[in-house]
Amino acid sequence: MVLESLFGSRETLRHPVFMLVMAWLAGSVALWTAYFTFPGSASVLAVSFITIAFVPLMHHIFKSEEEKEAERPGYAALFIARHFNVVKVYAFLFIGLILTYAFWYVAVPPAQRALLFSEQEKTLDTAREWFSSSAGTHRSLVC
Repeated sequence: MVLESLFGSRETLRHPVFMLVMAWLAGSVALWTAYFTFPGSASVLAVSFITIAFVPLMHHIFKSEEEKEAERPGYAALFIARHFNVVKVYAFLFIGLILTYAFWYVAVPPAQRALLFSEQEKTLDTAREWFSSSAGTHRSLVC
């Protein structure tokens, strides 16, 4: 609701670059709010706060796109072309969150970094172990 009042869904679709700004603001606020309220779970809680912040805006964007699609359906082959603005909004959101997390990871002292990014570091370590182990010992990800 708050993000929609800053930039509405129409403005966001017209100027998807605004999502970089919104991702920076929401990501920074989420990281520091999670850190100061629940330092032990800050790494997971920050992702939850970011999700909560963007759900109303993205829901409104999807709802407006769905209404347009209902009024004037198009060919399945042109799906990406018809909804390219939504793809750009998601891309700028993703890029903005990557830049935000990268900035704070570098800017924060190591003691705080361990609390803020503990789950992300664990996931990266698991991925590194999986990819660096020998090719013959990999278990299949598909059951």
